[in-house]
Amino acid sequence: MEKVPDSWQKAQEVIWQTRPKRVLVLGGVDTGKSSFCFFVAERLLARGVPTALLDADIGQKDVGPPTTIGLRVLEPEDLSRSRPLPAEELYFVGSTTPVGHLLPLVVGTKLLAEKSRAPITLINTTGLIRGPGVALKIFQIESLAPDLIVAFEREKELSPILDGFKHLPVLRLPVPLEVQRKDFQERRKRRETAYRRYFEGGTILEFPLKTLIIQRPRKLVPHLLCGVSDGKRHLGLALLEQVTAEGLLLFTPVPREEIKILICGSMLVRLPGVELKKLTAGRPPSPSRKRHTLPAPPPGPGRKGLPKPKPARPRRGWRRNRAGVTGRSAPQKGAQNPAPAAGPPPGSRARRPPDR
Repeated sequence: MEKVPDSWQKAQEVIWQTRPKRVLVLGGVDTGKSSFCFFVAERLLARGVPTALLDADIGQKDVGPPTTIGLRVLEPEDLSRSRPLPAEELYFVGSTTPVGHLLPLVVGTKLLAEKSRAPITLINTTGLIRGPGVALKIFQIESLAPDLIVAFEREKELSPILDGFKHLPVLRLPVPLEVQRKDFQERRKRRETAYRRYFEGGTILEFPLKTLIIQRPRKLVPHLLCGVSDGKRHLGLALLEQVTAEGLLLFTPVPREEIKILICGSMLVRLPGVELKKLTAGRPPSPSRKRHTLPAPPPGPGRKGLPKPKPARPRRGWRRNRAGVTGRSAPQKGAQNPAPAAGPPPGSRARRPPDR
C-alpha cells in the first residue's frame, strides 16, 4: 500500500500514547489487517518500543508456517524481509481453516499471548467473522482480555462480535479502498510457497512407535501433516511419509533429538508443499474402542414362557360436578355420567342434621 490512510495514522498515535499491552486486530478477509500490523510495528520500532506480532491467521501467514499460530518479536530488518517470518514460538492447530478447529485456535492464541514479553503485542486474527467465526472471535476476546481492539469494517459486520464488549476500548476503522482482494488460487499458491520454504533442508527420520507419544490421534496415513513437540512447546511441522511395521518415517527440519510428541493434524500435504485434502475434524477413530451393544430384550408379552397380560380395567374414582355434588365418574370414556345422587354417596356416613 503506497499511501497510508489517515485512520491508520490516528490509530498508531493512539497506540503510541496509550501503550496497550495487547492489541487485537479484527476484520474480514482482505481488509488490511496484516498491513496495518506491520505499519504500526514499524512506527513503534522507530520510536524504540519493542513490538511482538502474534499471527493467529492460520491460512495466510506472516509469522510461522501455515496451520500454526506464530509469535515473533519484530526487528527493524524484519519489515523488509519476505513473509512468513520464522517464529520464535509456535502452536500447531493442524488446518488452514478455523472451521472445526475453534478450540485449538482459542487455546493456542491465549498460550502464546502469555509467552510474549514485549511491551506491546499485536495480535492478528483470521478473516472468519460470520457463522462459527462469531463464536471464535468472542471467545478469543474473552480469553485474551485485550487492552485495545482495532476493528476493520465495511458495513458494521463486526457488530455481532463487538456489541458484547462495549466496556473495552475499540477503534473502528474503515477498510481502505487500496486493499487488494486475493482469489482462492492466489491464497493456495502462497501457502504452498510457505510450505516449500519451511521444509527446505528437512530430512527423513525414522521413529519406532514405542518412542513417540501420539496426541490428537487419528488414522495414520501417508502425507498426513503433523506437529512435533518436545513436551514443553510446539517445535514445528512434520510430514508423515510412510507407516511401517517398525515405526514411522517423518520428513521434518526439526532435529531428531528434540522430538518426543507427534501431534496429528487434519490435512494431507505432499512435498514440496502441495495440499491434497482436508480431513474432517472430530472424534478420531480408535482401533481399541469396541462397539457397545445392548443385550437382547427379554421375550415380549404373549410369547412362549410368559403369561399374557390382563387387560387394564378402567379407572374409577370420585369427582365433583358444578353443583358441588359428588358422584362416580364414568367407567369408560365417552359414556354419559349418571345423575347426581340426592343424598351422600354410597358407603359414606350420613350426617345428622342438628337439633333445633
